[in-house]
Amino acid sequence: MNKKDNKSNNRTHQLTCMLTEEEMNAINSYLRHYHIKNKSNWVRHTLIKSIIAHQEMDHPTLFDEFEMR
Repeated sequence: MNKKDNKSNNRTHQLTCMLTEEEMNAINSYLRHYHIKNKSNWVRHTLIKSIIAHQEMDHPTLFDEFEMR
């Protein structure tokens, strides 16, 4: 199946943020250093990866951390 045929891959929501000159320079430097060509894809993956990591840390557990040690 072609990626264009898959309706679930269509991105319809836009997210906009403002950065300082220093923040933008840091991002651009990182992208150049690691030869990242698709900034949008990198931002999306970096953001989602961070969100998922935080959700995994915050998920409810059956026991408290102290009881699991």
